[in-house]
Amino acid sequence: MGFKIKLPYFKEYKKQEEKILSFSKEFWEQYKEGKKEYLKNKEDKEYKIINKKSYDLYIDYKDYISKFFKLKSQYLKLCMNYPSQTMAAHMTKLAVVYLFDYIKNNNHLNIVRISNVIYDEIVLEVRDDLVSEYENVLGDCMIKAGDVFITLPNLKIKADAYGGLSWYKSKKATKKFYEDFKDLIEIAKPLL
Repeated sequence: MGFKIKLPYFKEYKKQEEKILSFSKEFWEQYKEGKKEYLKNKEDKEYKIINKKSYDLYIDYKDYISKFFKLKSQYLKLCMNYPSQTMAAHMTKLAVVYLFDYIKNNNHLNIVRISNVIYDEIVLEVRDDLVSEYENVLGDCMIKAGDVFITLPNLKIKADAYGGLSWYKSKKATKKFYEDFKDLIEIAKPLL
């Protein structure tokens, strides 16, 4: 299974990258010296610029270089987050499919409603007498969906479902889940 990520302004980024990579070692040394001059001058208005050539080079290129490295940082962050966010989105969607199949197969249509799906969370409206059943079913559907995507033997998905009279009250119950989640992070650290 593969996914493609669309990076905005990527052609422009690649052109900027090519230009940045073409700068010589001497350019970067002069740029660094110009930055020192700039910072000294900014800090002390009485400071007399010693290396005017480096200072001017820094002034001419600082916005261009700054914009490039900000964009590069955003792209790297996006590229690092994308696979895990995509996988989590697919797991959640598959969990909703499993959940809907369960609702349908048990003749609970219009009795149990999938109200909202927010990131990795599924919100249900359930009749009081079915709450504990659907707490278990929802958790099982999420784990089953996660097992499709997570294939490492020592990494298992955890999922808990909590009922409440409102979304807010059910969220308060998830504190226990977040405490349990710390264990999963420790297991995953060697794999990162």
